[in-house]
Amino acid sequence: MFADDLADLIATATGASVFISASAERPRTRHVVITPTAGAGPEYVQDQASPAYQSPGAQVIACDVDGRQSQALAVACYNAVAAVRNTTIGSTWYLKIRPRQEPFGFGLDPSKTLAQFAFNVIAEKRPS
Repeated sequence: MFADDLADLIATATGASVFISASAERPRTRHVVITPTAGAGPEYVQDQASPAYQSPGAQVIACDVDGRQSQALAVACYNAVAAVRNTTIGSTWYLKIRPRQEPFGFGLDPSKTLAQFAFNVIAEKRPS
């Protein structure tokens, strides 16, 4: 799944704990949350009934007690994701993963103790 591949990529690049889904039980320390979102429709090619590419989406939220550290973590996640081009992650080949905007302030987490910075991504990948 895209969220799992994205979590592996970000954990490897940043060393941060990564959780999938906003409803996951989260620590009150530095971490990243990945929430799958609506992506875009599939892309087809001539003479092929099944999609040639899928475009799943996700929101990446970096959390830390210090706002500057949260922003730095979000930028590290952003840079790791933006670098994906013609790469296999796990067992899935990705043409690219595109951040849809720069990391932005996302307020405090539900516990009101961690600053959050977020950005959204969309991928172009082979069906898995």
